[in-house]
Amino acid sequence: MRTKLYRAADIAQALFYVYREIGFDKLIVKVEKTTNEIVLHEGEYGSHVFIPFPASLFPDETDKKAVLAYLACGDAYGYLDVFLKSVLTDIASELLEVPVKVCAQNPLNLRLFRYDGSEDTAKYQHEALKVKLKSGSDFIVDLASAQYGYHAPVVPYKTYLRTRAECFGPVRPFGYQRHMMLQSCKGHTLKAAIRKCHERLYQYFNASLDVWQQHKGPLAEMLKLSDKEYGTDRQKIIDGTDIYLRTMKEGDDKRGQFTVKAMHV
Repeated sequence: MRTKLYRAADIAQALFYVYREIGFDKLIVKVEKTTNEIVLHEGEYGSHVFIPFPASLFPDETDKKAVLAYLACGDAYGYLDVFLKSVLTDIASELLEVPVKVCAQNPLNLRLFRYDGSEDTAKYQHEALKVKLKSGSDFIVDLASAQYGYHAPVVPYKTYLRTRAECFGPVRPFGYQRHMMLQSCKGHTLKAAIRKCHERLYQYFNASLDVWQQHKGPLAEMLKLSDKEYGTDRQKIIDGTDIYLRTMKEGDDKRGQFTVKAMHV
């Protein structure tokens, strides 16, 4: 069961990075980096919600992943809920979403300065997934931990609490972040417009999973493959999702769908 969990989280994290890169919504124009800190500077936003990821600013793959994950922990569970449920249902007896108060000192610190020069100093709550396997073991699946310098998505529960978290908040049922994403789409605010665009991309993301399953069968079957077969299918689903999402997004971009105006703000 542990092997299946590690494989499920491995693919989920890779797909999360694919989703975040294609649906990137931060206009980063400058980066400053030291040994354990990345400082991001935003430009002036226009009407487009999704912005091409500035890959040239992040030649280091680990830095790129950290920025993709930055302030996107809720997205990991709000937009990958269908995939996570598909691959974890057979091996988990319980799935819970947990708020995390991360440790004050981490391998990496990310800071953001807005276009007007002010720093975003708000304290954001981190989110993770607690998984109890049917064998009885407890784990934390943290798909967005790269923003703190942690890249392994699966950690035993007690180890996570000892090394990555000061404490956990009250647990929530799996699906809580999905519910919050839908709630944030309501109204005619800028935040709602951004979430509506993400909801459209979310539908395309799940459609890409449907295409995979039509050809390859249930997603959970990948977890049972030999190491070689798993490696092959892992790359295929990542590449296939990337191509599908980019194709659908490019089509909507040409029609002006992913703009604030298109979402009636």
